Amino acid sequence: MTDEPFKSEILSMTTANPGWRVHIQREELDQETKERTLDHEDRFPVVAWAVVQRRWSDGELITEAEPVFLWNGSLVNATEYRRMHSDVDPGPGEPKVMVAITVEAPTD
Repeated sequence: MTDEPFKSEILSMTTANPGWRVHIQREELDQETKERTLDHEDRFPVVAWAVVQRRWSDGELITEAEPVFLWNGSLVNATEYRRMHSDVDPGPGEPKVMVAITVEAPTD
């Protein structure tokens, strides 16, 4: 697995208001059948927002706000979580693993 698609730098952070969450879905894609399987799903509280700068594969530099959440007792931003849990370039016969992160606003 390569970390290239996930290289990023946190430029700044600020605390998040209570109630924000991330919904994480990890899917496996069978390379032969193209069948997708939901492998894991979870929700975590957003504790901060980070301004993150990263470079796309075509060289374009982008800057975005990302959620920072508590996972296994550590703070992690969305790009870093994807880096740890994705496999976008698997070996032969191995499934491609993709992570979707959706931000959920507080509900009253």
